[in-house]
Amino acid sequence: MKVKIGELKAHLSKYVRQLREGGGTIEVCLREDPVAYLSAVPPGADHGVMDETIMSLQRSGIRVQAARKTLESVNLPEPLVTGKPASNEAIVDLMRRERDW
Repeated sequence: MKVKIGELKAHLSKYVRQLREGGGTIEVCLREDPVAYLSAVPPGADHGVMDETIMSLQRSGIRVQAARKTLESVNLPEPLVTGKPASNEAIVDLMRRERDW
């Protein structure tokens, strides 16, 4: 099944339910060009099966990217406060002056 990105974004839960119930694959298109495929996870799949699937995709020439780390997992230091604190009104005024209206 082919789905444009806007349609998928608007009705994602419907398409995910269809994958869960009927399996198959959804071809995600940007305008008319395919950019990604969504497929159902096989029932009872474990990480070993998924690793084998990813390796199989890579062997066939399909590029598979790992998920990006979330900010919580990066352990960034707390931001440093510099200068004297400003009131909320002063910050809003500054933001409004910097904006190119």
